[in-house]
Amino acid sequence: MISEGGEMDYTRCRNSLVVGLFCFLTAIAWSWPSWGAGMVTFSFDDGLSSVYEEAFPILKKHRQRATVGIVFSRVTSGRTSDYMTKKQVMELQKNGWEIASHGLTHQRPTDIPKYFSDELLEGWKLEEGIQCQCVYEAKYDYEFIGGLTENDQHLRELSSIEDIARVPGSYYFDRLVGAIHVHPFDPVPPKDLRIKSISYQREMRDSKKGLEALGFDVSTYVAPYNYWTPEMRELSKYYYDQVANGGEAANYKGTFDRHWIKRFFIHTLGPADEVIRLVQKKAVSENGWIILCFHGIEDETGWQPWSEENLEQLSAWLEEQGVRVVTIGEGAAILNEGE
Repeated sequence: MISEGGEMDYTRCRNSLVVGLFCFLTAIAWSWPSWGAGMVTFSFDDGLSSVYEEAFPILKKHRQRATVGIVFSRVTSGRTSDYMTKKQVMELQKNGWEIASHGLTHQRPTDIPKYFSDELLEGWKLEEGIQCQCVYEAKYDYEFIGGLTENDQHLRELSSIEDIARVPGSYYFDRLVGAIHVHPFDPVPPKDLRIKSISYQREMRDSKKGLEALGFDVSTYVAPYNYWTPEMRELSKYYYDQVANGGEAANYKGTFDRHWIKRFFIHTLGPADEVIRLVQKKAVSENGWIILCFHGIEDETGWQPWSEENLEQLSAWLEEQGVRVVTIGEGAAILNEGE
């Protein structure tokens, strides 16, 4: 600045620059949330083997991680190549991926008993017309069975009454008429049968316990079928730090529910450009956290599989743009800071 005498007023110039810089930095501080300008999460449901074979190498190349929802009974069965093995899931965890529970047997809370207190089945009677006098039947009020136990021993599911008549410790569920037929381990009167149907509470609790026993760190539950209820939300707080399901929406600091975290379904026919536009709007422009729900990659086994080409395009774009990629557990912790 020039004084009236024509000389530079250095003090006034310096003060103006300081004030201007302070105003600029203050404006940035007010407009830029402490947790960053948006976050994105890759989440893969069901633990399909294509996640390890196809998705893992792509995300690793671009220095990104994801959350994978594991169904405990599938990772321990060893009966199919459709799902990842324990060794493969452990390699993901060692590379920074989050291992989440996706249930014990992948059930909805409306399809099986809800709570431990609902598990005991009653009303048993001896099955007529069975020569061995060893099969009992009872009405069943639910659409599916996660599993049956007799005094904490698991019963084996078979395909007919004739089959279970030959195998102690087995059951057959006739969905057409809503009846269960069991051949118990121990021959006891019907009134003494202690047959239980696995509840959704057990699905949540025991899947976490089982995965942790295998060496996985589990703090997140991913609801099977993205189906969730207020009752299960409250129950989940006893077992998990956060729960993710559906909702087709972004999550925002100050308004998100840690036990009802929303995700976007990614469909087979949806191109990468469409997902990129979603990220630009919800994550970058609105400073939101969006979770992308995938299943298989280049795999017809899973629901709505996405292509390897699409995943590569999206992953590369996120890296180029510097968009923050986090796991579900990380994202929930960041949004929950100061709450």
